Amino acid sequence: MEEEQEVDSDMQQNAPPALDLSLARSKKSAGQLAPPRKTERLPSARGRHPILARGYEKDGTWAEKSPGHRFIQAVRGGVPIKSAAACAGVARRTVYVWREKVRQLADEEHPTKEEQMYLDFVHQVEVATASFEAELVLRWRQAAETDWRAAAALLARRWPERWADQSP
Repeated sequence: MEEEQEVDSDMQQNAPPALDLSLARSKKSAGQLAPPRKTERLPSARGRHPILARGYEKDGTWAEKSPGHRFIQAVRGGVPIKSAAACAGVARRTVYVWREKVRQLADEEHPTKEEQMYLDFVHQVEVATASFEAELVLRWRQAAETDWRAAAALLARRWPERWADQSP
């Protein structure tokens, strides 16, 4: 029993000190305790004009340097949705909410101005994605002119039933 107590006391002495976050000091406070940080919750976007709507033009495009324009340009450059949203200063969730709204509007014959904005945004994102894909395919085709492996890979992707490797 005494051996167990000795081992326990040795472990307590050799253990690293526990970090007490309540006594954390900032460099600016010069020895004073830092006040507790308050976590403020951002106001809900409901009832407000969404950030992606800023810079939306009547012709269905976004003004240059607006969040929507920056997002679409990033997607056109091949940037994934999550990173494109961060680049544009938009929450990723906002983009997915807009895409979901467009799915719900699929049967609308006469969309409102706001609904048309969602439709235009998703359409432009789809066009930007297709543009990036087309650019890469063209580069692949150009590489196939000088490299047989690129040509074989392009044929296998384009017509897999005839050109893909059929070995088990």
